[in-house]
Amino acid sequence: MKGRIALKILPKPFVVSLLAGFVAMAAAGCMSSPQVVPTTGPHPATTIDQVKIYQTPPAQYELLGEIVAPVSANVKWDDQGNADEGFDLLKGDAAVVGANGLLLVAPEGKSNLSVIAGYHGTMYKVPIWSDPKTAVAEAIWVIKE
Repeated sequence: MKGRIALKILPKPFVVSLLAGFVAMAAAGCMSSPQVVPTTGPHPATTIDQVKIYQTPPAQYELLGEIVAPVSANVKWDDQGNADEGFDLLKGDAAVVGANGLLLVAPEGKSNLSVIAGYHGTMYKVPIWSDPKTAVAEAIWVIKE
């Protein structure tokens, strides 16, 4: 019987296992590591309210630059562990360079400590330099969370 294709019916458990495998591979492909993309150029300034704090990198973003806030008499914890003024300084500087995100990760080799500090009641791990005492973060433009 030339030209005819023989079809073999696969057992149902095999088909179900095969489909589950495809679903697992598709899901794993969606869980890729964060992607830093080349900057598209200067971004217009944003506002402090438009800058979201990220403890971990979003899915896709541009690095806009390092942001620092020296620890001073005004930048300190309150009795609840919040350091709102320090976070506002970081977010304000990030907004000036057009960021819509503040990534609390120090550039490679740029931090030797981290502290836990709150911003309006939400606690974050903040990288700092010990000498002089300075909080450090990255201004980012988030493309995809």
